[in-house]
Amino acid sequence: MLRGCSPAISDAVKRELPDGDHDLVSYVPNPVPFDVVDTGVGKEKVILFVGRLHPEKGVGVLIDAFRILVQEGNVGWKLIVVGPSATKDGGGGEEFGSALVKSAEGLDVEFTGPVFDDRLLKDYFARASIFCYPAQEGSGDAAPVAPREAMAYGAVPVVSQLPCFGDVIHHDVNGICYDHLAKDQPGVLSGWLKSLMTDPELLERLSGTARRVVDDYSSQSVAVKFLEDFHRLKQR
Repeated sequence: MLRGCSPAISDAVKRELPDGDHDLVSYVPNPVPFDVVDTGVGKEKVILFVGRLHPEKGVGVLIDAFRILVQEGNVGWKLIVVGPSATKDGGGGEEFGSALVKSAEGLDVEFTGPVFDDRLLKDYFARASIFCYPAQEGSGDAAPVAPREAMAYGAVPVVSQLPCFGDVIHHDVNGICYDHLAKDQPGVLSGWLKSLMTDPELLERLSGTARRVVDDYSSQSVAVKFLEDFHRLKQR
């Protein structure tokens, strides 16, 4: 049995196999890797990114979009960027990290560096109203877990239209999927962020549906899918 952690990966594997072996490929998603606990932290006007600081993750695009928002008068929000820039940790290197910090000068942007404290990371998810993960073409993302973690705490995900997000995040249902191939990508992204920042009802609606990811992608739910596959393989 071959397991794909996203429909896109499962489909790619099937294309490499004879038609008669397609039933050996199963889609079993990655779970939300923790139980949601009350951190005692309430929602703030925070946009959060958690991931490697690498060009393929689109952090530069996010900072450019945030600058546009501020220039248009959308103030009072903070951008928090969590993750490593060191190449040994999968980042784009210290020079790239320094360039990101420089590009954010004059903005309310906090770079935390890597965070390995699970409780602290949950606090960031709990504080964030919006979680933005603008991964780019060629990023190699298979089934990113960070957006699911953020959704579990009610942060509305704003992601690119890469196939790896399609099984979890549905546009205008439990998040926003923006056109990352648009000519003016930062402008398009800033427009969607603004729609959430200025429409409390939209933000609350998407936040409520985003939280349901815990039911569909809990460790228990995913374990059942594995058991079903083992049973199916046994009967084959």
